[in-house]
Amino acid sequence: MNEDGTFKEITFGKRKFRGRKYFDYVDQRARHAYLNKKQNDVDFMYFLWCGLLSPIAGREFHTFERSFLKDETTWKEPSDFYFDLIDDEKICDAVLKEFDLDTETGHIINGHVHVLFNKGESPVKANGQWLDFFEGKVSFTANIFFEEWFL
Repeated sequence: MNEDGTFKEITFGKRKFRGRKYFDYVDQRARHAYLNKKQNDVDFMYFLWCGLLSPIAGREFHTFERSFLKDETTWKEPSDFYFDLIDDEKICDAVLKEFDLDTETGHIINGHVHVLFNKGESPVKANGQWLDFFEGKVSFTANIFFEEWFL
């Protein structure tokens, strides 16, 4: 996502993608990689796992820095603007519409997005349109929020 909330254009080879078309392309490539396991496919899967422009990762991983360097300033993992903007209902509406989902009843469910419970952050954002599970560790408070929205 771009800083202004529009969908970022991504280029692979000579083809350009954005929004849903990008997700569909990634899905097709991942399925192809699973079946064929050629080096180019394996490289693409690595990109999906840890690429800043990957719709799965959306951040630049600093695993090496976190493991071997004491200087915590090297640990910052730049991430897609999506993570800064997702608390905005208009952004959620745009994402839901891009995937042909109802903005009144649809939800965006993310995983592996750090929720800083100890700093008062909630796993529910944008008036309930965006929900997060992080490594299966959802606090009691988060469970209450999820039950409110889904029961």
